[in-house]
Amino acid sequence: MSTRKDTKATKGTKERAAAYAVMAIALGAAVLSAQQAPDRSHPPAVGPAPSLRLPALETRTLSNGLQVRIIGVHKVPTVHLELAVKGGVASDPQRKFGVASLTADMLDEGAGSRNALEIADAIDFLGAGLSTTGAPDATYVELHVPVARLGDALPIMADLVARPTFPDAELTRQWEGLHGADLRAAVAATYRLGV
Repeated sequence: MSTRKDTKATKGTKERAAAYAVMAIALGAAVLSAQQAPDRSHPPAVGPAPSLRLPALETRTLSNGLQVRIIGVHKVPTVHLELAVKGGVASDPQRKFGVASLTADMLDEGAGSRNALEIADAIDFLGAGLSTTGAPDATYVELHVPVARLGDALPIMADLVARPTFPDAELTRQWEGLHGADLRAAVAATYRLGV
């Protein structure tokens, strides 16, 4: 008798599962039929433009004539300074391609009384970032530093800009970074350097 009950129980379970499956299919079909196909005959209406609130731009001129533009964003206690010197890679002298880029690359390789590793260590100790870039129209020196460390980081940036040392060992390292004898020969010919 227990086998007959087991068969009835299994049959009842199968019937319930089939009923649930039919209800799920019917519900899915009802939802799909209730949804309309999107009207693609015209673009959707454009909503209002989001508001854009830019911080005020303040311009100052230093005693040496250098213009400083300040944008104050006081949500994060950091300072991002960017010095842009007009005349980048596009201003390289004829047949001296790469001068601006090489100069920018060498700025942080030694400046003031520090060598490349001392500059990197000092900047890391301050939790700052310092970079130099030779772009088409300008050469950039950028400093990103916590506000509390600005007084310590600014003299390092000033050294890069005003007192780079262009050490021979670092220039050699940059030179050796050029891959391949053909490339080094081409650069040497351009600058009339010994290979």
